[in-house]
Amino acid sequence: MNDAPLLLRYMVRLLIGIAPVEFLLGRAIARASQQMPAGAVGAAVFSAISAVGTFLVMPAFVLAVGTLGGAAVLALRDPAAVSGTTGPRWPRPLAAGLLGFLALSLVQLGLGTPPLLLLIYNAAAAGLMLGIVGVGLRRSSGNRPWRVTLALLGLAYGGYYTYALTAIGAQDFGLALGGFGVAANSLGEAAAMLAGISLLWTAGLWPRRTGLRPQRWWAGVAALVGGLVLIAANFEQWLQGVATQFSVGFTLFLPVPVTALALAGWVYAALALNSRRAALVSGLPWAWECGAGVLLLPAAGYMLQLNYQHLLLAVTLLLLTGLLRPFSTVGNPTPVPNNPPSAIRNPQSETL
Repeated sequence: MNDAPLLLRYMVRLLIGIAPVEFLLGRAIARASQQMPAGAVGAAVFSAISAVGTFLVMPAFVLAVGTLGGAAVLALRDPAAVSGTTGPRWPRPLAAGLLGFLALSLVQLGLGTPPLLLLIYNAAAAGLMLGIVGVGLRRSSGNRPWRVTLALLGLAYGGYYTYALTAIGAQDFGLALGGFGVAANSLGEAAAMLAGISLLWTAGLWPRRTGLRPQRWWAGVAALVGGLVLIAANFEQWLQGVATQFSVGFTLFLPVPVTALALAGWVYAALALNSRRAALVSGLPWAWECGAGVLLLPAAGYMLQLNYQHLLLAVTLLLLTGLLRPFSTVGNPTPVPNNPPSAIRNPQSETL
């Protein structure tokens, strides 16, 4: 095997292991702890947790840059030879645009955030992310649940980037676009919540598209998490809202049941799409990559405050669309259980 595709596979796997831990320790727990009276001992514990999360940002950033750069170079060099790593052939403008965005990210790290460069950077990021979603939608066929979820994610980040660009325009260039940007951000958050709910459909809980019964414990864990959010909202909402806004970027303006159902959908999909039966319950040949992308979504976040988060979002979308496939290849047979029901479709008949 060529060393470059093998190295790319290892980088993706390391990133999937490090980024969620960085998010959990460095953002979710650390930022929530700042709102809690913990005493001297608790403060020391939370400080240590935050330090570990902060330390993990740099290796995760390097892995994200290496993954995106390696995938783009391989796709430009010989798409057919590395299709097992990068998935289907990438359009050359996508690979070239990804390399250009990486270069722009490194330039911004060196120059800081002057308003014009920040505007250009967010516009380039919006074009790249929506381009990845567009390629995924154009090339997917026969899997309506996933197309709906992917379209909702595209709408969500389209709303966020509209907000980011209008905020820069209003703050630094005097453009009266603040109200429009806030509305776009709210629309994006609503679309993100709907995408979380749609993951229940994508992951095969409802409606069931095969003869397989969903694992009861998947649904049980998802229901438990959603139920805890519903119950906790009756006692305390301020800390939940602050912790969520500072870690992921959601304002939680929608009714609590919507948020609870969206979180339950994400939990169920994270379990189902990372299981051995992922391809069968979802109908996606790249189901494991989709599962990895689901795990990375919170780490990328909705409000993208760091270059690292933009790059991590690009990796996440490449995995979700199957354009990057470190765990499966186009030609690999999908595992089938013993004595499969006749209702089970062959996921390999649906290609990207």
